[in-house]
Amino acid sequence: MNKKSNPSILCSFLSIMWLSMLSATNALAQNDGQLTLAGCQQLARQNYPLLKQKELLQQTNDLTIENISKTYLPAFELNGQATYQSDVLKIPFSIPGQEIPDFPKDHYQVTLDIKETIYDGGISRGHKKVQEASLLTDQQKVEVELYKLRQQVNLIYFAVLLGDKTIDQLNLTRDDLQKKYDQVNVAVKNGASLKSNAEQIKAEILRTDQRITEAVSVKSAYLQSLSLLINQPLDAATVRLQTPAPLPEMPAYSIATRPDLLLLQHQQMNLEAMKSLTKTSTTPKAGAFAQLGYGLPGPDPFNTEFAPFFTGGLKISWNIWNWNASSNERQIYTIQQDMINRQIEALDINVKLQSIQQMEEMRKLTTLIAQDQELITLRKSISKTASNQVDNGAITVTDYLTQVNAQYLAEITYNTHALQLIYAQINYLTTIGQ
Repeated sequence: MNKKSNPSILCSFLSIMWLSMLSATNALAQNDGQLTLAGCQQLARQNYPLLKQKELLQQTNDLTIENISKTYLPAFELNGQATYQSDVLKIPFSIPGQEIPDFPKDHYQVTLDIKETIYDGGISRGHKKVQEASLLTDQQKVEVELYKLRQQVNLIYFAVLLGDKTIDQLNLTRDDLQKKYDQVNVAVKNGASLKSNAEQIKAEILRTDQRITEAVSVKSAYLQSLSLLINQPLDAATVRLQTPAPLPEMPAYSIATRPDLLLLQHQQMNLEAMKSLTKTSTTPKAGAFAQLGYGLPGPDPFNTEFAPFFTGGLKISWNIWNWNASSNERQIYTIQQDMINRQIEALDINVKLQSIQQMEEMRKLTTLIAQDQELITLRKSISKTASNQVDNGAITVTDYLTQVNAQYLAEITYNTHALQLIYAQINYLTTIGQ
């Protein structure tokens, strides 16, 4: 009999499917179809092939740890051998009433050898620590690559933003030119203006259209690159990237969370674990063994028939002196740790130099933006005056277009500086690992 589907199970299944779809697209801002920088970074990370390597590294680590944990389990080994020797032991005397058999020259033996470690001197525990430290190091190497990916996403994201700002500004400029062209064209029809004046403005409109085409093409190329990184279809006509808000102040310099610094620290931990492991080479070790066998001769050399036998016991070994080999190995690891310390110091200097340049860049851009705003106010006033003057015939259309282009250049420069400031702030945060 077919059972009816349980509505609660169906609802649960649909909920899981919905949450899965939501988690794949939660970086997409739902308002106005906008994408955020943080969302793009998250999607790029999720879809980057190397991220899956962390899971594979974890699986490898689990299997390795499982094998190390089997150190104390008994080991079974089946052996067999057949030998022939040129001479055997001979009894040089006789015993009255007792026949002394001849010892066979061929020997046959099958054994099952069982060995079990009772105490390995801390070797397995040391290997586990080394393996765990190696896992952290290998996984952090992936994080370093993902850190580079984040920088790449930042660059492409702001390139698209700059394309949007440029296109928007060009469209505004084109609209102003179109209004002036319509106005001058009416004057031409009424005989109040020369046809060449309208043609000059029309030529500037076409030139602006060319600039828009170029800006759209550049933006489209960057948008396709971003689409590839985040594995999401991005339509240049509908998708808008959200401009991150400028930060009021920057956090203090610290590289404590930089992925490459954490990698160096994990390498230090790995060397420390390997240094500790070398101490186990001179620790005592104990084990038990047993041997079950069947062969010719058996345990009784006077018995020339096949016979079973059994042996067992305990074994203790202690390498009391290895000619300072362990000490030399620890010294090698200490030297390597010191080399990593030098790398950490070099990293700190290089990042600090980079952050100083970025802070100075932010101060420069802040000053330029204030100057841009003042310049735009002046350029708008000049363009407005020029518009009235060209209407009255006081200046030529060429002079008017020169002022319009100057205003456009001032506005696009302001937009560029504003984006550069935010980009510099985010680059600074990325530089110090935040």
